[in-house]
Amino acid sequence: MSNTTNIQINKLFFFILHFALIGLLGYLFIGLFSSKTSAASLSLSIYPPIIQIRLEAPTSVNTPITIENLSAETVALQIIFKPFTASEFGEVAYFWNKEDLSRLGKNPLIFQNIKLIENSKQVDETTLGPKQKKTLTLDLSIAKDESLSDYYFSILFISKNNTNTELAHSQIAGGIATNVLLSIGSEKPRVEILEFSAPFLPAPGSVPFTISIQNEGKHFITAKGTILIKNIFGKTIDKLELPAINVLAERSRLQKYFWQKSPFFGAYTSTLILNLSENSPPLIKTTSFFIFPIKVIIAMAIVLAIILVVRKRMDKS
Repeated sequence: MSNTTNIQINKLFFFILHFALIGLLGYLFIGLFSSKTSAASLSLSIYPPIIQIRLEAPTSVNTPITIENLSAETVALQIIFKPFTASEFGEVAYFWNKEDLSRLGKNPLIFQNIKLIENSKQVDETTLGPKQKKTLTLDLSIAKDESLSDYYFSILFISKNNTNTELAHSQIAGGIATNVLLSIGSEKPRVEILEFSAPFLPAPGSVPFTISIQNEGKHFITAKGTILIKNIFGKTIDKLELPAINVLAERSRLQKYFWQKSPFFGAYTSTLILNLSENSPPLIKTTSFFIFPIKVIIAMAIVLAIILVVRKRMDKS
C-alpha cells in the first residue's frame, strides 16, 4: 500500500475520531444539563383539585387543602387568590381588578374574609421541604348582609422564582392551584339542555355525542348525566355514565363524549338523563343515529365490480 493511501486512511480515521469525540462530549453535556433541569424542576400535587362550597349567610367554613412537594428540592411558594370566569368549553380566565367584581355585581371586599391558615396563622406564602406534605385550612367568614351570589376563585401556589401574577388563563407556569366554587344563598336550579346530538351517520366504532347545558340560575350547578343507548327494537344495549359537569351561574357548558362500543350496523336511539340534585326532576333529551359501514360497503362494491368484469371477460374468451 502506498504512502499516499496510508495518509488518506489516517486522515479519514482522525476525521471520524474527531467527530465521535465531539458527539460524545455533546451527549455528556446534554445528559448533565438535563439531569440538573430535571432535579431543579417544580413538582407539586394538591388535593382537592376543586372545592365546592354552598352556604347560607352568616356563617364560617373551614376546608382542608393538602399540598405536597414531589421533588427532592425545597420549594418556597407564594399564595395568591385569583377570581376567574370560565368559557363555554370550561377554560378558566383569571382577572383581579375590583372594578371587574363590581361590574359583575359582586362584592369587591369579599376576599378580605377569605384566608388560608397554617398553624393557626394566616399565611400568604409557605415552604415545602423535599417530599414534604402540608395541610392548610381555607377559612371563609361570610357576613349576614352578604347578598345571594357566587364567587369563583383559584388558590394559586406559585414558586417565588416565578411570581407572575398577571395570569390570563389556566396555564400556571411554576405552580399549582385548586379552584373554589362558592355559592352564598340558595335557589331552585334553572337549567336547560341546549343540545344533545350525534352525527346521523357516524363512523362505526366511535360515536361522538355533543352536550350543551345552559345554567340560567344565580348559582353554579353540578350535573351528573347518563346516556342510554337503545337499538331499533327498544332494547338498552349500553349505558354511559358521564363525569360530573360543573356549569357556572348564568353560563353554558359544551362537552363531547364518545361511545366506543358502537356495533357494525343498525338504527339507534340515545337518551341523555341529566340529574341536578336529589330534589329536582331529571332533564331528558333524545337523539338518533344510524350505523352504516359505508367504507366497507364501497370496498365490497368495488371488489364485486372487479369480479363481474373479470368473469365477463372470461366468458367472452
